[in-house]
Amino acid sequence: MASDLNDIHGGQDCPPEYSANINSDQYELNQLIEKLSTMLAQAGFEGFIYSAVIRGIGIDSALFKMNQKVQGKDYLSSFPGNCIQQYYQQVAADDPAWDLLRQADIDQSYFVNYPNIGASSKVVDFWTALGIQSQVHLPLKGCHDKHWFNCFSLYHRLPANEFPACYEKLKHWLEPELKRFHCLLGGSCLGSMNPYINHEVISATCLQIMRMTAEGMAVKRIADLLALTEEGVTYHITRAKNLFKARNKTQLIALMYEVGLL
Repeated sequence: MASDLNDIHGGQDCPPEYSANINSDQYELNQLIEKLSTMLAQAGFEGFIYSAVIRGIGIDSALFKMNQKVQGKDYLSSFPGNCIQQYYQQVAADDPAWDLLRQADIDQSYFVNYPNIGASSKVVDFWTALGIQSQVHLPLKGCHDKHWFNCFSLYHRLPANEFPACYEKLKHWLEPELKRFHCLLGGSCLGSMNPYINHEVISATCLQIMRMTAEGMAVKRIADLLALTEEGVTYHITRAKNLFKARNKTQLIALMYEVGLL
């Protein structure tokens, strides 16, 4: 155990005084990230990643490979951009933390101890090079929890066997603050972080067809309006049904609402 946990995490048993005064109307997105970074640094954290986690339909699809996050979609972070790009491009696909999170309960914090979850040396070496030994992940409630959700991942220098005691002293104020920032960030960027949109799981034409289908339009009417053949419209609907493993159009429309595409 560290000799004095208060020294390591700055003694922040109470939240920074300014935090409750922050709202999305006062600050741009980059300013919210800066404020959050400052708050976490005062609590001894080296940085954070706020990301979208896939756990539902299409989870095994190549459309959701981690290295696509290198484009800067589906996450916000306080770490330097090139660092996180390297992580998503070269490391994240081998990081067992993501498999853990896909099964996680919303609003319950999870500690990641790599020796216990079988991480490769590549994953361990990446975080060790940044001086990080401990992680805690907090999945947060949103509109599409069944298929994807947002999660705060926080990174600390304390050894994994010492960090839980430190976090226990912080969580009573830290987790409510993270949930509040989740709401603030959601007002600024939650729609743009939807992975089913960002990774274009269906084409723009298919999405338009499904929107018109959801409005009750017949295939012939959709074909006329979009200058497509009826066979072309049916092809797009069938492809979407296969992707979402839907039995019929009614279920397909319901599933697309669930993931935020409609």
